[in-house]
Amino acid sequence: MLRHFVKTPFIAQKQPFLVTNRIHLRNNSIRVSTNKDSKIDFNASNNLSYHAAIFLSDLYVIRRSKFDFVTYFYNRYKKSSVEGEIKNLFKTQISKKFELIELENRIRDGGMRIYIKDKTIEDTSTQDTINPISVFEELKNDTKNVAPDSFHLFTKNAFLVEGEPFKEDIMSFFPSRLIKISVFGTDLREEEVFEAFRKYGRIMSIKKGPEESKDTPKPFFVTFQQVNSASVAFNCLYGVYINDSKVCINYVPIVKRNVLIEWINMHTRFVLPIAIAALIAALYAAFEPVRQWYIINKITGRFRFMLKRIAEFFCKMMPNWLAFRIQNMRVMETRALSSPKNLWNIENPHEEKLKQLLESSPDSLILISGPRGVGKMEVVLEALENKKYALEIDAGKLAQASGFTERIEMLASMVGYKPYFASSYQFTLLLDKLLSSTTGQKSGLENTPSSWFTDILDTTALALDTIRFNQITEIKNNINKENKLKNKGKGKLSIYSSKNTSEIGNRSIDTDEESNLSGSSSTIPSSDIPVIVISHFMDPPMEFSEELIKWAARIVTNGSAHVVFTSSNSSIYRDLQQIIPQKSLNMITLGDAPLESSLPYVYNRLRFAKHVDSTTDMIEFSEMHSEALKPIGGRQNDLDYYVQEILRGKTAAESLESAVWRAVTEIKKLSMSFDQPSQSSSKSWTSAQFWYMISNLVENGKIDYNKVRLSTVFDGNDTAILDLQASGLISVLYDYGTPSEILPGRPIYAQAFSELLDLKVFSSTMQYYYHKECLAIETSKLVKIEKELGELGFFEFQVSHGYEDLQVSTSKKMVDALSSVVTAPVKFLYWIVGSRNSEKVPQEPNFTKFFSPQIQPRIQFLLNKAEGLQKKIDNHNNEMSKTLKYVESQ
Repeated sequence: MLRHFVKTPFIAQKQPFLVTNRIHLRNNSIRVSTNKDSKIDFNASNNLSYHAAIFLSDLYVIRRSKFDFVTYFYNRYKKSSVEGEIKNLFKTQISKKFELIELENRIRDGGMRIYIKDKTIEDTSTQDTINPISVFEELKNDTKNVAPDSFHLFTKNAFLVEGEPFKEDIMSFFPSRLIKISVFGTDLREEEVFEAFRKYGRIMSIKKGPEESKDTPKPFFVTFQQVNSASVAFNCLYGVYINDSKVCINYVPIVKRNVLIEWINMHTRFVLPIAIAALIAALYAAFEPVRQWYIINKITGRFRFMLKRIAEFFCKMMPNWLAFRIQNMRVMETRALSSPKNLWNIENPHEEKLKQLLESSPDSLILISGPRGVGKMEVVLEALENKKYALEIDAGKLAQASGFTERIEMLASMVGYKPYFASSYQFTLLLDKLLSSTTGQKSGLENTPSSWFTDILDTTALALDTIRFNQITEIKNNINKENKLKNKGKGKLSIYSSKNTSEIGNRSIDTDEESNLSGSSSTIPSSDIPVIVISHFMDPPMEFSEELIKWAARIVTNGSAHVVFTSSNSSIYRDLQQIIPQKSLNMITLGDAPLESSLPYVYNRLRFAKHVDSTTDMIEFSEMHSEALKPIGGRQNDLDYYVQEILRGKTAAESLESAVWRAVTEIKKLSMSFDQPSQSSSKSWTSAQFWYMISNLVENGKIDYNKVRLSTVFDGNDTAILDLQASGLISVLYDYGTPSEILPGRPIYAQAFSELLDLKVFSSTMQYYYHKECLAIETSKLVKIEKELGELGFFEFQVSHGYEDLQVSTSKKMVDALSSVVTAPVKFLYWIVGSRNSEKVPQEPNFTKFFSPQIQPRIQFLLNKAEGLQKKIDNHNNEMSKTLKYVESQ
């Protein structure tokens, strides 16, 4: 039987002494020893050490990582009790035979190393060796007999330390099921490693690692089934000799291989877009219901009454000085409301008409147009007085926003879209760039600014649909309850389906959810139908106006709410009409206030400024200012300017003249800023169209819309007329949604136009541009006639019959050469009636008779048309020459 020698660890201050130990294992084919000579000298009796080192496992919870704070604090709490139990054991009768040299806590490894000494061995000089196994066995037997309560420490969890204990406290060194066995000496076989380590626990695998150096054998990697087994092997076999080869043990962290994670890493181009899409879908599912809830609260205002009561309660609890200050603020607000700015009279017919439109079910858009300052929003607010649910989107503020982010944030605040993340757009762009750079493909996450604008509007539309669906569901439930009560009264119980309850009480309710959202709202009381007010729409042009119109059309088509547009730009009626072509646009046009309203307005303003004495009555004030206010009309901006001039000390006539020339200056800036429309200009009207408009307005006061539209300079161009209206130069009156008449943009513009005509140099310059543009238009028409005659073969016929002198290269020569064809019938009649001699009138060549009868009328028509156009061209040339000479002479 081979003996296995183990070198026992020791604690020495100067020189260590050696003790030779023999340990018998199950397989006698392996020799485990502390050193090659298998002998430990025991010469220095003064350096007393221990006779056996024992590792007690499973005393603590093994700490797996530095972030395992729960285990750390638990072990620290348990440490004192474990140490106290061990020390108390050696205070019993066992202390007569065994002495506890040292306690070494291995909390990280889940155990403790204790070093003991057998007191019966006193004279070491008489003994060559000390067997630690016998010491360990005697300790267990004595513990069982003397202190049975502590015997559990030495049953299954006590192991003899056979190597040199590695005393370390490295912070990043944590136990693992995988250990690395470095061999120093001759190479070992797997069977030898297995026999040495199997006694500490089941082994999952033993593998040889790659060669680390030429001088040392390849290391072994042993994987235990439990981490406790690996920690025991580390603490008991570190530095042991196996068949004259020293082994050192280290923990190796196990990197767990996950098949799913590996597959994801190999298919990032496919997985990343799906993962991000899933994340976005999760965020949408989490936040979208919350946003709809906030929007519904914004529209319905269901917490408004509760918040008002809370505010009133806190106002009562406020100190007196703060309550007094709030009261003064309310008084100031009352004075502001009673100021002359709010004394503008509203025409009741418009308000009544709007109320009638809001009483019916939503089927078309509503447009309230009119110049600035006529009280469009006041009409809307009066009509909404009895409405429960209303929401305003101020398009004017959206148009004035400095950038896209601010515009979206303002829209979210207007509709109650919460929570709104201002950085979400930039985050999405960054995410799209990262995906594109990693996968090499477009992720599809990059959204345009209009899509973010539309997302908020879509969420608002869903909230409106939810309100309507809840209203219809409530009505349906009430009808079912009424029917059940009626049936109970008759002694019958009937079950009504969604089909046979749809026509009860003269109310048609479709219980199908889709039809509820898209059907009519006749069953819902008119006061409960929400109203969306889009104010100041396109007063300044807005970037997302098209998206806003489409959204409004969707809401009205679904019957979810009324949509009312207010705008000073009446040209938007075409866009609103085209978005729902099957429905006519409900349009209400507000004109300027009459003189009966402007006089009290100016009177109150001057009294508020203390310019008019209280003794001056309204009759006397009217005699002084009525003649001056007639040209100004009822436009609030012009009346305010008039009041300012009066306050500066001017008379009524001087204030009127100042207001007129102010308007003249504005008109001249618009008319002389350009000559012809260009791509860089947003206006589509020309100076000739402008001059034609104002000259006819001065002559007639108002013009028929169709007459202007079919004139030479406009030639059916509605866009130019609407742009003139958008600039404020003219105002278009509508009759049931159709343009009928054209008036000056402001009442004072009528007199300003007259003043412009009296300015000879300016009027001559504008006439020159007018005739120049008309000349270009008539010439282009003449060129088209010449081209059509050429296509009919008229000029080729002249050459083929010897009339080369009639072939012309310009339209002017062509008309002169062919004038004889037109005047031939006149000359023939003159010869029949007025001539008595026998001489005949020379016959001019008639070219039309040589063509087929089918095209002869067309050729004759084109020749007559060419003659008329040439006369107009001559007229325009003459007028241009006159105006040019006059301008040059000045």
